[in-house]
Amino acid sequence: MILIEYIMVKVITDLTDIPQDVNVLIDFFADWCGPCKRVAPVFAELSEKYTDIVFLKVNVDDSEEIAQAFKITSLPTFLFLNKGNIYKKIEGADINSIISTIENLILLK
Repeated sequence: MILIEYIMVKVITDLTDIPQDVNVLIDFFADWCGPCKRVAPVFAELSEKYTDIVFLKVNVDDSEEIAQAFKITSLPTFLFLNKGNIYKKIEGADINSIISTIENLILLK
């Protein structure tokens, strides 16, 4: 039997990789960022639970254009998009705020 793991979170490197017709949550991170590393497993778990939202990650060191486009100044930053429009930005690894915002975003369908 072959076990295939389905990855719910996609790392993107270009602005055109962001879908415009659905709800999206982007995790802006860096490999050297301690809080980013600590929240990464939780972000992955949330992507499995909340399948109505597209979960993306942006490494700010590899994709400076995306980080600049959204004016990312601290890490981690979580950017919520509702059909291409910024819904909310959370700076820091506040899991409770992230979950609450996900649940509110889902209601906007």
